[in-house]
Amino acid sequence: MAVAATVALLPPVRNKISITYRVLTDCAAILVTAPVIIFNLWYFYIITFQY
Repeated sequence: MAVAATVALLPPVRNKISITYRVLTDCAAILVTAPVIIFNLWYFYIITFQY
């Protein structure tokens, strides 16, 4: 009986975990790429307007 209940509860829990994981990976990707993009823009700005 307990096993059946656990199996019945697994899909929503797994769904929630995968959604959370996706959100966390998205946030991590943004945190990693944002500084790189900002640095590239800043570098480009310096190269373009220095001379």
